[in-house]
Amino acid sequence: MSEYVKFTYERAASELAPFPGLAEVNTYRRKLLELQLIGVSSNGVSFGNLSVREGVTNNFYVTGSATGALSELTLADCARVVAYDFKRNWLRYEGAAIP
Repeated sequence: MSEYVKFTYERAASELAPFPGLAEVNTYRRKLLELQLIGVSSNGVSFGNLSVREGVTNNFYVTGSATGALSELTLADCARVVAYDFKRNWLRYEGAAIP
């Protein structure tokens, strides 16, 4: 588990298929970076993740942990959450980035 992540996770697949919302996520993310609502704190910890729901499913895309310093995100910086259990504080995801 990453030092930044406070939940348990399981990677279902290491590849993430392109999703249409990535450009829009980057557009809003740039604005939030300018407002310093996303970034890296003085002690080096990233903050401010964004997510976008996948249609009418329970799946969603989320920016990866520790990506606050990046000016632009790629598919490698995102994850697709495909299952979760709030009671267990657990999720399953696809992609290279840890949610």
